[in-house]
Amino acid sequence: MSLKPDISNVVLWLSSANDEQNQTQDQLNGMESLIRQLAREVYSQGGTLVHGMHPVISKWLHEELVHVPEDRRRGALRLVVSQHFLDKAPSPTIADEYAKTVTVIRTP
Repeated sequence: MSLKPDISNVVLWLSSANDEQNQTQDQLNGMESLIRQLAREVYSQGGTLVHGMHPVISKWLHEELVHVPEDRRRGALRLVVSQHFLDKAPSPTIADEYAKTVTVIRTP
């Protein structure tokens, strides 16, 4: 028996990072595939993913928004980033770019 829980309106925090120097290409590809599949499933069921703005993983999550109706994209993904890191980044930052389409939460 297969259970498919209702995750509409559920917010899931995805804490993840990759280590390109110490992971094989197969491991990195597997991680990308898993994260993209998770994003598609959560987005398609009306859930929300929250992520701490890892550059590579945020990119994958953001790219998967193409499968989400435009009027729901901002609510499907929330990215959380430290203002401490943004202050050191060249402007405009990737957070500025993502903020055009998704919610970006800046912490002190």
